[in-house]
Amino acid sequence: MRLSRQRSILQRTRGNPKDRADGLDGAALEAVFAELEREVTAAFARYGITEAEGRYFLRSVSMRYARQVHEVPVPVGSLAAPDAVRGLLESFDRIYEQRYGRGTGSRTAVVEITNCHLQLVQTLPKAALHVASPAGPLVPFGHRRVYLGEWAEVPVYRWEAIPLRASFAGPALIDAAGTTVWIDAKHEARVDSLGNLHLTTC
Repeated sequence: MRLSRQRSILQRTRGNPKDRADGLDGAALEAVFAELEREVTAAFARYGITEAEGRYFLRSVSMRYARQVHEVPVPVGSLAAPDAVRGLLESFDRIYEQRYGRGTGSRTAVVEITNCHLQLVQTLPKAALHVASPAGPLVPFGHRRVYLGEWAEVPVYRWEAIPLRASFAGPALIDAAGTTVWIDAKHEARVDSLGNLHLTTC
């Protein structure tokens, strides 16, 4: 299960040739992500989903060169380290060039961060499937006239009444709540252990 939140912000570098990351505030970004983490964790709790093994956060920011319209999503790790923001700029350059081609990036242009994105991901227990197995034997509930070059009576089965793992050859009809399935004489119908219908060539 995934739950996403985002927060619009605006940080931009100052174009300082001596420190490219000048103007970006890693601590402020960390504060935004911490707030988003609290929000999604509380939302999971409201849904009745308790913390369990397999829960993790995915963090990213939207980045672009100044005056550009299109943004590039860049994954974000911890921004607490002193060089973390510089590493974020390097990741942006790499992803930008992967998307738009080698040489399209600029190490001197002003870079903007416009959004913080957070996803909380948790693996939920696999749902147990309980399939009621109709009592056998396999018996049609009636017959119906169909035209096979000439009129003929063919057996008609109710899908929900076919025993699990039962199989039979056509010609036959299978009636379900929203459809009717035609089983040609060259095909065999088989219902698997979950009640799904499979048709194979005889």
